[in-house]
Amino acid sequence: MRCRLLFILVFLSNGLVGKSQEELLDSLLFDGYANNDSATSQHLFSNAKQLINNEEDLANYYYFKCFYHYKNNHADSTDYYAELAKPLLLKQENFPRYFRIVNNEFWMLDDMGNSEASIKLAQEMIHLAEEHKQKEYVIKFRTNLSNAYHNINFFEKGVTTAQEAVTLSREMEPYDPFLEFISLNVMAINYDDWGKVEEAIATHRKALALPDIHPETREMCLNNIGNSFIKLNELDSAEKYIKASVRINQKYRGNYGLATSMNNLADVWLRKNYLDSVKFYLDSAEYFAITSASLEKKRDVYNTLYRYYEKVGNSTAAVDYLNRYHQVKDQMVNAEKLQVIENLEKEALKQEKEIELRTRNLWIAVSILVVITLLFLLRQAHLRRKRLAQEARLKLQEERLRISRDLHDNIGAELSYMSSVIDQKLYSETNEETKRELEQLGETSKNAMSQLRETIWAVQTEEITLHKFTEKLRQLSRKYTQLLDLELIITYKGKNHLLEPAQVISLFRICQEALNNAIKYANCNQMHFTINGMPQSISILITDNGKGFDLETVERGYGLNNMEERSKELKGNLAIHSEKGKGTRITIEVPLSN
Repeated sequence: MRCRLLFILVFLSNGLVGKSQEELLDSLLFDGYANNDSATSQHLFSNAKQLINNEEDLANYYYFKCFYHYKNNHADSTDYYAELAKPLLLKQENFPRYFRIVNNEFWMLDDMGNSEASIKLAQEMIHLAEEHKQKEYVIKFRTNLSNAYHNINFFEKGVTTAQEAVTLSREMEPYDPFLEFISLNVMAINYDDWGKVEEAIATHRKALALPDIHPETREMCLNNIGNSFIKLNELDSAEKYIKASVRINQKYRGNYGLATSMNNLADVWLRKNYLDSVKFYLDSAEYFAITSASLEKKRDVYNTLYRYYEKVGNSTAAVDYLNRYHQVKDQMVNAEKLQVIENLEKEALKQEKEIELRTRNLWIAVSILVVITLLFLLRQAHLRRKRLAQEARLKLQEERLRISRDLHDNIGAELSYMSSVIDQKLYSETNEETKRELEQLGETSKNAMSQLRETIWAVQTEEITLHKFTEKLRQLSRKYTQLLDLELIITYKGKNHLLEPAQVISLFRICQEALNNAIKYANCNQMHFTINGMPQSISILITDNGKGFDLETVERGYGLNNMEERSKELKGNLAIHSEKGKGTRITIEVPLSN
């Protein structure tokens, strides 16, 4: 996964516009995709739809709509338009656009840690590209497959698959050094984590020696060489390569790359005991790892933060980051989980055999027969209580899954149907006022779908801690900070309490309402959310640097009333303090259930 950005650049290297066509349709579609204003984009797409005359035009329309929704984190709409576009693009043999959509699906699976599905998809695309003699995409999906093997620790398979891609890239006519570069890079990554560090460095140097490679692409190779030198404990060499990587990342501002290079530089300085310089780079690495949405990057950064806090003697923070490291690691490698379960089962079997042996020996002593019988009955009662408790937990989880499935299959399906009907209405509607109303309805249905997914998450998740709630709030914040000039800072401290689903939903809606109100009315460029787990309660402090308002004269709308109602439902207190020109401060305190 360390070469994820590299692979995305490969698939986008031909550009979303494709062949630089001069027709008005492609111009409108690309402008609709690139525009950051939702209403303007919808207007451009509506105008483009009027120019559709054949299946090729329709395929291009679906293609740009797919990537527009992907850019704006509309997962359901992304999948919807991808499934419409793929058969049309394949029928027209428009392989570049078809394979870009599938590559996007591959990395979405990779982000979720679903290695089995990503491997299967890459293999299918290799066969399809071979069938249609698309050698370039055979190479690109072989690099994806090698990367997927790396993620589940199948390093030998990863090296073999990457070597096949290198051989094919050298046979390409005309030769493209970029294809050989990405193949060598993923091969070196497999070598490195396989423990063959010298082979990894030699392979990376072959990649760096290739001509005409863009600096942004070379960055990952530089960073990976530095990482290999760390394993050899050649820290000066490691620092030289990683600093070069950081400089390139700071220029091109890639969150994934910045998380990687800053974490590795912090690792080098931690080993050198430059403790005064480490913390800044670690904080930056954690921020970029979270915003990159990469499980691997969060795992690596949490591990370095754990080692840093252990070294400076802050045991509380060290344990916290060690727990985060193991949580992310467990998400990534299902095989490791299965191995743990298998080991536990073996240990349980071993213990049962030992108990049986002891029981047989005890039966020899007739004088303590009654004691043995009582112990046996007590043990059986204990096991029965444990079994009943386990069955109750399983039934509860099954009911959670049933409710969340019903919500998704029924209400979710209805909302998706509404969105598609509205899109069809927009296509044929000519009245501008009606079109605007339909566009607003479309946005409302998408927002409802987003809120439904958050509710399903709260119902479906067996245990929701305050830390998980904070991470979910950070995911919400990214939808705003990516499109608006708003700096949103979310901090978490205190005890990691276990929350009830009703508390999660209500607190999430209060925070969401505060964020929406600030965006609509406050004219602020910075907001702070401070989440504190206190011994008997949870508090959330929300502040902004906006224009503020007069509580006595302001017209109270649905938003403020809704926040107060939700707070009362939780038996909590909500306090709002605001003055004109001095921003707004909202405090929520909710008691914990016994």
